[in-house]
Amino acid sequence: MGGVAGLAVFAALWGFSGQHRWQRVLGIAVPLLILAGAASAITLMGASNIGQVLYGGATESSVETVVGAISFRGRVEIWSRAVRTILDFPFTGRGLGTFRQVTPLLYPLFLVSPGKDIAHAHSVFLQVGVDLGLPGLVGYVALLLVAAGLSLKKQRAEGLERWIALGVASALTGYHVYGLADTLALGSKPSFLFWWLIALLCVDVGERT
Repeated sequence: MGGVAGLAVFAALWGFSGQHRWQRVLGIAVPLLILAGAASAITLMGASNIGQVLYGGATESSVETVVGAISFRGRVEIWSRAVRTILDFPFTGRGLGTFRQVTPLLYPLFLVSPGKDIAHAHSVFLQVGVDLGLPGLVGYVALLLVAAGLSLKKQRAEGLERWIALGVASALTGYHVYGLADTLALGSKPSFLFWWLIALLCVDVGERT
């Protein structure tokens, strides 16, 4: 779903920022077709069954992850522990990389086997709140809004700068749609890619240093 969302945003922004009428028409048509397909799928499956279809039902044997299989109900339980953490540590959070150590001690899980290494909250926004508290979460959302605004501004440019802006906006969209049910924690090694994408938006490729 993250990949589809990223491609839809790329098509829409490419069309809206294009110089030709057919580009703008395509920029409107592609996202609408994807939304129509998603709405049809939700209607056929039933809104209440989406989680079970994507992640399995009560058992843990339906969806494999890097730490083993985690069902939809297991994810919901993890999310509930993240929310409780934010309520208990609203201003400071618990610190980067502490989810796997602190959660079993303060907020034990019952639907996920104790032997599984649950390193994060399986939600990018909940994980930021757990790590940094509500001030950190507000700062993270503000950073995304600034990145979105800068990306829209640069999409009117020409050449490489426009393509970078389109690519970064699409990548960030895809990542955060994926991040609704899974995440790369801010303190993890691959998370540098997020900051790398933000940095790309700040580079003025039209100037030489």
